[in-house]
Amino acid sequence: MKKIIATVLAMVMALALCSTAFAATTVTAKAYRDTSAKDAVKKPVTATFYAATAAKLDKDGKQTNTANVAYYVVNDVEYVVVSSLADADLVLYGDADATSVMLYLAKATVHYNGTGIEFKNFGKKCGQFDYDFDSAETYYTTNEKGNKALYVADEKGAEALLVGGKLINVTLVAADATATVQHTAIPTVKDGKVVGYTCSVCKLAAVKAANYASIPDGAQIITGNWYFPATAASTTPSAGSPKTFDAGIAMYVGMALTSVAGSAVVIGKKKEF
Repeated sequence: MKKIIATVLAMVMALALCSTAFAATTVTAKAYRDTSAKDAVKKPVTATFYAATAAKLDKDGKQTNTANVAYYVVNDVEYVVVSSLADADLVLYGDADATSVMLYLAKATVHYNGTGIEFKNFGKKCGQFDYDFDSAETYYTTNEKGNKALYVADEKGAEALLVGGKLINVTLVAADATATVQHTAIPTVKDGKVVGYTCSVCKLAAVKAANYASIPDGAQIITGNWYFPATAASTTPSAGSPKTFDAGIAMYVGMALTSVAGSAVVIGKKKEF
């Protein structure tokens, strides 16, 4: 009976610790080190946690808000959690001797206004974007509502796009990637009336919509309800949104649960500097 009561009490303690941990917005490290420095600063520092804000999409799949991944702020600098020392700019320690790693953090642009879509539709043909691009670089457009711009991946870029579950820093290179090479419409005449249009360059046939309002977005309008359909761009769509995870709080909860249960666990890594 005593054993059962002890087990129940242990479970209650664990749940209480879990509730406290997940309600917390800050984590206090007992020491920290900038990875560009050899020695750790052996005094406490507070890391404030901010939960992820999901992207809001309209009916057309366009992002309408500024979203963010989960991140920490330490000494007024924004960081995301990374898995190794090699990727970290800052290391937080759980002990004053700076031997027990609590978190690896990397500086990042944590807010984004759109999901990046890799763009490859460059060229001088109909429907392509005529731009002097560098084949060694990676370019993106975005699903941000009202944004037609073209960006290039740039580690020092001031903006970020969500690509494949990761934030990629980018720099604006062109204001409108939809300003593609236009078709040259030649009318087809029968019995003295225009019955259609064909592009004299790529031979694409025009389409006549039932009314002007039904002409699809991105189409090249010729006249009246006649239009050339938008040419399918050569792009690579990004993966879906990432799952967010508070590593610091999760570690704390893991320690609480395993210590109450009587088992041992090693959290993070230990490294001598």
